[in-house]
Amino acid sequence: MIYWLLIDGGQKKSKGLLKTLLHWLPYLAVLGFFVYWRMIIYPDPELGYGMANYPHLFTDFVNAPLDTLVNFLQAIYSDFRFLMVGIWTDRIIPTAIEIKSVTFWLSVIIGVGFTLAMHYFFQDENRVEGLSLKAKEIFRNVTLSLAIILFGLFPIWSSLRQITKGKWSDRFDIPVMFGVAILLITILFIIVKSSKTRNIILIIITGLSISYQIQMANEYRKDFNRQKTFYTQLAWRIPSLEPGTTIFSPGIPTGKEADYSISMGLNLLFNSETINTELDYWFTTPRYYNPAEMAVDPSIEITDGLRIFNFKGTASKVVNVFMSDGGCVWVIDHYYAIYPEKINNFYYYGELTNQDVIGETGPLTNNLSEIIDTSPQNTWCYFFEKGDLFQSKGKYEEAIDYYEQAVSKNLVPLEAIEFLPFIKSYAYSGLIDEAVVLTAESFRRETLSYQPICQLWHDVLEENPSIPLSSVETVYNSQNCSTMEP
Repeated sequence: MIYWLLIDGGQKKSKGLLKTLLHWLPYLAVLGFFVYWRMIIYPDPELGYGMANYPHLFTDFVNAPLDTLVNFLQAIYSDFRFLMVGIWTDRIIPTAIEIKSVTFWLSVIIGVGFTLAMHYFFQDENRVEGLSLKAKEIFRNVTLSLAIILFGLFPIWSSLRQITKGKWSDRFDIPVMFGVAILLITILFIIVKSSKTRNIILIIITGLSISYQIQMANEYRKDFNRQKTFYTQLAWRIPSLEPGTTIFSPGIPTGKEADYSISMGLNLLFNSETINTELDYWFTTPRYYNPAEMAVDPSIEITDGLRIFNFKGTASKVVNVFMSDGGCVWVIDHYYAIYPEKINNFYYYGELTNQDVIGETGPLTNNLSEIIDTSPQNTWCYFFEKGDLFQSKGKYEEAIDYYEQAVSKNLVPLEAIEFLPFIKSYAYSGLIDEAVVLTAESFRRETLSYQPICQLWHDVLEENPSIPLSSVETVYNSQNCSTMEP
């Protein structure tokens, strides 16, 4: 752009090019020093410094030039296609529309309304109909836009990464947004000659883009609310946790977070003092460790970390948690583990959980409580989590007390399986009639709760032969519990 400004101002091409290079020289010098430092000075294979996001493209070109060139061109095509086509069709014209969502319709109204208002206030009444770009302007626009796209993405490509690979990789399109916008507008001017038609197209695109941004903001709002729910319920269920414990889960509780992000949240939640680089807690999933293997061998080491932070633990100190879409957070024991969820190796999650590393009490405040409210609340999940905590410790009277408090406040389980800790508490307290009533209510609400609660009754009767089978046969029978012998 500097070069074009100079030659349009009367400079000769050779002189304009020289002045452009002189303007760029300080920046090129800084860039050259950075490239040398990043590739030669900073990397340390022994300590692991600088090896992530290393520009492997250059070394790969030396080792396998043809294969590297093919892969590089494929990456360029894939990302360019996404920027010019996919980013619009997938986002502005989604495959599914939440027709019942108030936010969706509000976002459409705001997007289209705002764009029409801007068009009305900023339109040029004296504009010339059929305004078009000259060949020189088209050439410059295309050159500039492609330069922005290529130079903006080359640092990403040099580390063998790209926009279209990886859950969070679409952030890499931020440096090239202006280039994409210039290129699209230029193409629109070439194809559509009518100014009115172009304006209509731009109004629709801009309006839908604004609408999409509002919808995405709402998605992040809902995701953050789910994060708050997760940490709050975890604080109720796990007031304190032994250092060196791994929180394991079938999946990440929220869609906008990564496992290392949850890990940092856990260290804030279970720590009220300064957090060191040697972390006390870590969150992980079956992506990194197999639950079946850990259940068989508790000595398996769990090592992970991020940048300056490190964690070391073993499979003997694992607490498994699960956050359903419509219920509370569970600490998975061997009853929850046979709940018919479509999760691979779910049975082993119950075998892995070490209830002994969970403390019954903890500090009233922690590093996370400054951001998220972890204090007691009058919600079903609060009483469920506290009841589940105490039944896991064998303190059935305390668990029953929490259930009765919930009932007095007209709170009911969100899912049928959430009766389980209170059925267990009543049953092991000798209050069989009350346990049968809760079992019947759970079975009435959802058949998915049959298997874990039937297993519970099987264990209760096996451990307490004095309990007459006739006292529980209305719920514990061959019809409800077909996989067991009542």
